[in-house]
Amino acid sequence: MKNCRTYSRTPYRVAFMALQTRPTGGRPAYDPYRHRHLLYAKAAPVFRAFGYRQVTMKALAHACGVSAPALYRYFPSKLDFALFPLTEPPTGYCSMLLNEAADAEPDGLRALRAALVEAIAHVDLVVLAVRLAIEAGRDAGDVFSSRRIATLDATVREVVIRCVPRLGDRADDLAHTLVSLVVSAAAAQAPLPPEELWRQGGPIVRGYLRDAGYDDAQLSHLFGPMPLDA
Repeated sequence: MKNCRTYSRTPYRVAFMALQTRPTGGRPAYDPYRHRHLLYAKAAPVFRAFGYRQVTMKALAHACGVSAPALYRYFPSKLDFALFPLTEPPTGYCSMLLNEAADAEPDGLRALRAALVEAIAHVDLVVLAVRLAIEAGRDAGDVFSSRRIATLDATVREVVIRCVPRLGDRADDLAHTLVSLVVSAAAAQAPLPPEELWRQGGPIVRGYLRDAGYDDAQLSHLFGPMPLDA
């Protein structure tokens, strides 16, 4: 995939360069970025409860189900761990996750819903990392850069136009509007759990798709309130 920009120089560069693809006919190869992401998701409740300054790597390791020395092998410091969602992923990683979710659904609207659910499931981690970065003394203007916003815009736009090509140029507007919800929450250092982002974003998605000629009853069924079990 090509819409996530090349990652910057971080402590994870060597691991990213070693990222493997799925071997033909075999088990999925070890994915160091995905594994770090899973560790962060497990540690997120502890970060939220204690913030950056009061939490310890020992407490974070316990939440992750690993030893502190093992956690240090994935994250060289507490700051690296706290800011992990803000590091640039390997080229195309964001797009890969969204497209994997879309690929599981043959219908375009259901594919779009699946991709958006995949995206918002992880958004709160980005907002949390922004909060921790500011608490750790990072400049608020730098922790969520315009380049990162542009990358997110492009990634969401790619998936939207792939799933619902009749949106045409309006896919850009929809992608930017959805990403703006995340940016606003990050700037305000406000939590943005998945259900809240879906509550805010669902009507926006329905409005764009309704204007593109999709049936309102179907849109209300697919992009209505959580839970998304239909």
